[in-house]
Amino acid sequence: MSNNSLGAIPASDSESDAVYASESELSVNEAELNQASQDELDEPSHDTSHETTDTNEVEALENMSLNGAPSLTSEHDSEHDSDSDNVSETSFQDITDQLIAEISAGEYPCLICTEDITPKSKIWNCPTCYRVYDIDCISDWAGRGLKAPIPPGEANKNKRPNWKCPSCNGAFEKQPKTYTCWCGKVQDPFVNELVPHSCGQTCGQSIDCVHGCSSACHPGPHVECSAMGPVLACGCGRSRRQWPCVLTPYKGWSCDVVCGEIMPCGDHTCSRKCHTGLCSVCVETTAATCFCGKSEKNITCHQDEEMQHQNGRYSCQDVCDTLFDCGIHKCEDTCHPFVSHECPLLPSRQTHCFCGQTKVEALGVERTKCTDPVPTCTLTCSKTLASCDHKCPQKCHSGPCPSCTETVKMPCSCGRQTFSVPCGTVDTPKCSHKCAALLSCRKHYCMDECCEWETVALQREKQRKKTGAQIPVEEPKHHCQKNCNRMLKCGLHRCPDRCHSGACQPCMQATSWDDVNCPCGRTTTYAPIRCGTALEVCAWPCERDPPCGHRRIQHTCHSDSEPCPPCPVLMNKPCQCGKSTVKGVRCFQTQVTCSQTCGELLACGVHKCSRHCHVAGECEECSHDCLKTLSCGHVCKSPCHAPFPCDESEPCKEKIEVSCECGNLVEERECGGSKSTKRHEEELPCSADCYNKQRLKNMAGALDIAVTRSGERVIDYAAIMFEYPEEIIDFYRQEPSFCIEMEQKIAALVGDETKKVLRFPPMHTAQRAFLHQLAEVYGFTSISQDPEPYRSVSIMQNYPYAAKPPITIRNCVMRRNSSV
Repeated sequence: MSNNSLGAIPASDSESDAVYASESELSVNEAELNQASQDELDEPSHDTSHETTDTNEVEALENMSLNGAPSLTSEHDSEHDSDSDNVSETSFQDITDQLIAEISAGEYPCLICTEDITPKSKIWNCPTCYRVYDIDCISDWAGRGLKAPIPPGEANKNKRPNWKCPSCNGAFEKQPKTYTCWCGKVQDPFVNELVPHSCGQTCGQSIDCVHGCSSACHPGPHVECSAMGPVLACGCGRSRRQWPCVLTPYKGWSCDVVCGEIMPCGDHTCSRKCHTGLCSVCVETTAATCFCGKSEKNITCHQDEEMQHQNGRYSCQDVCDTLFDCGIHKCEDTCHPFVSHECPLLPSRQTHCFCGQTKVEALGVERTKCTDPVPTCTLTCSKTLASCDHKCPQKCHSGPCPSCTETVKMPCSCGRQTFSVPCGTVDTPKCSHKCAALLSCRKHYCMDECCEWETVALQREKQRKKTGAQIPVEEPKHHCQKNCNRMLKCGLHRCPDRCHSGACQPCMQATSWDDVNCPCGRTTTYAPIRCGTALEVCAWPCERDPPCGHRRIQHTCHSDSEPCPPCPVLMNKPCQCGKSTVKGVRCFQTQVTCSQTCGELLACGVHKCSRHCHVAGECEECSHDCLKTLSCGHVCKSPCHAPFPCDESEPCKEKIEVSCECGNLVEERECGGSKSTKRHEEELPCSADCYNKQRLKNMAGALDIAVTRSGERVIDYAAIMFEYPEEIIDFYRQEPSFCIEMEQKIAALVGDETKKVLRFPPMHTAQRAFLHQLAEVYGFTSISQDPEPYRSVSIMQNYPYAAKPPITIRNCVMRRNSSV
């Protein structure tokens, strides 16, 4: 089974073009559509004045823009010829045929369990990439994906749990649990040997048209609808057309002929091109005069209907100045619709004096026409003034009453003080108190003198402090008029609003007035694009080739600032120090280490770099001790000072043991050695006790009897009975110095709680076998690591169960030799 078994729509450029070519598969050219419309579909027009030729019909169809109706020719159609159309249909059919062939032969692997899928398997197929899986595998995969925790950055976006297809990375929210046929109509279908997992019924799934897929239940993508759409009339109903289903403008189309319907006004006709719905209001202009006839202007026809009166269409707001019926006096009202202009000064209408308290006849005056003067009485006018409730104090008079001269008490705007002002005063008096209310931004104070809204604001502030509630109501006065000017979250623009409380609104600036396409060009974010708006996420696969030249990794399209996933291909790469080539390194890894110690001489020229594999020239600075041998025999423990000699001007303070010749007497002293003095290493004289102990020791050695420091004789039966394995004894006789060194290191590990593991350098097979056997004698666990020739042994701490043998290998060999 090859690695390129069908699991998704191919992502290569040529195959992607083939998929998109299906969109133009059913496109027809102008001549074909024109011929079809003339031979089969055209109906005769009922209005001979609006008949159109074949050429006009084609042009109308080409320029259709109403409600998104598609044009008959497009750039897409011109870019793909009939060959590309055949490629598109063939590509879709190849996917279906390949799926059927591989599943029928039992050669289609499930990506999760890697088992082959057969016609008897229970399956689930991805609706996005058409990859097929075992239902049990994908159900378990989806269940684990739905239970996975949502990342913290996405938890605040109300993102629902989902799982992703292993092939195309498509997201789904429901867990597949049931086995159905390809079209989903039949659950647990019978085994179909011809088309595996097919129910044999018509697919019928929606393909963005009214017909649905007409193929039998099948795997893979659906081919585009090949049926003809219904016959559709244009917006005005004069023409009828039919297109292939994929090109049918179901929302309506326009023949581009002028509508010509009579408007509601009855005088004009609709000048719009063929459209759907009712005609709009009549926008033709017509001349209109005002009510008084002094001015004239153009108004729209529908406004003329609304304002129509007997003597005009609108008011010019000038004085009417029309003569009353007396022919002497004129109307002093503003321009108004027609009313009866009867003179108000006629004797029949003006029957009282101006104050209205006395009849004209009672005053002894007889009026016969409107020009006769109206007499006044001697009474006070007493009319209620228009500006207040006071009465006019003057005698009966003609014309309007004068302003009120009474003095009244009036509070100031804020209500803190009262002032005596003339009754006719229009402006409210102001005090000098400054308002202490917070503005709407709750940062600044009002500070206006005598603010009328201060009391309301302070009462609301008390209520807010008392209840702790946020009261959203604000009086109109206390709005801060300063600009906010705070930096918005985008970090590019400042808040243009007035000073306000709380957080600023999201930035509404448009960062781009052009459409922005994703790198692959298949997904577009349409302008204008608001600042901070996330661009549309492209669900198509990324088409960038890795710079390393390996195959692409399946992932979705992304911006240029976001790198593609690192290449996971395993390969051989040289390490940083250049000493070896490391196998099985992922392609994207740049720092490769062989784990060997550098070993290069440091700048001091004495010590070597102890760092593991690193880039050349980056060795560590020397931090070792000097460790040169002094003249007294000890090592210099000062920090490395090469190339300068060690300072031996001071006596050496290392502790040394001075003993007698037999070693029975031991005394600890300072070395004391320097350039000018020798070390203190004089032997102590032996005592009588020394000679006695030496005699007992010689006797005990001959009899295998241990002698304590107190002189007691103890027979060490454990040392006498203990035996090392023959392999250890034989190897000791071959390499005694190596065995003694290894034995000392392993013995030092016994009881050392701080050391967890003892690692040895790489060595040959016989030496590793000796270490494994000796570790077993001590009670340790040993393992071998790394391939040849770097294979080494590590011994694990087994505190407190490990123990030293009662006798060393050397003594065991000496005892055997003496017995022989």
